[in-house]
Amino acid sequence: MNSGITTHIDGNRLDIVLEREGRRNSQTEETWIELARIGREVAPDFQVIVIRASGESFSSGLDKDVFLGNANPNFQQLLMKPDSELEKSISEFQEAFTWLRKSSAISIAQVQGHAIGAGFQLALACDLRFASEKALFSMKEVQLGLVPDLSGTLRLLELTNFSNALDICVTGRNVAAEEMLRMGLINYLTSSENLEEKVNLYVESVLKLPPLAVSSIKQLLGKSHTDQLAAEREHQARLLRSLVPR
Repeated sequence: MNSGITTHIDGNRLDIVLEREGRRNSQTEETWIELARIGREVAPDFQVIVIRASGESFSSGLDKDVFLGNANPNFQQLLMKPDSELEKSISEFQEAFTWLRKSSAISIAQVQGHAIGAGFQLALACDLRFASEKALFSMKEVQLGLVPDLSGTLRLLELTNFSNALDICVTGRNVAAEEMLRMGLINYLTSSENLEEKVNLYVESVLKLPPLAVSSIKQLLGKSHTDQLAAEREHQARLLRSLVPR
């Protein structure tokens, strides 16, 4: 199975596009491997990174075929490994998301339709989120007996308060774009027809600014909470283990 990701370069702008429209841009292990690879190899002179998706949904989260073992047998094999190896693998998956905060480039998620689970966490991993008024966000992991483990809990706590973060994660409910805006989880809300244009105009305005100043501001405002990421790995490894038939 391929990663379902394409990249497009326009000057100092890099677009990362989820291209599994037929699967509502669901994510697989290959998706995360490719995102992490892009993060390791991305040129330092990019000033803006836009993550967007084809079709009507941003991302429906983890491909269910992966979880059922139908897409990649490695995932099922992973559950049989010792805790240390399982947590190491989750750490590698987290890298697909966390590099966006470490990058000097300003990252923007362009969200239409559903952003579920890993899709929600990918949007949260970006510095800024632009969403259409019809966008819906949800953390469905709890309904599978799991926790968000791709930096999602960390980013929710950075962006909103504990009560909002707890409510979103423990209910797994759909959160409409307007509510997301009120909670500070998205930055700009617009119509579906104007979403791409609004992102493009914003990117153009950033690219006109002195790049060193912009990257310095991001570094000054950024935070690193490695303990939270480790906690995500520990809890997810334990919960994944509980799903293995005894």
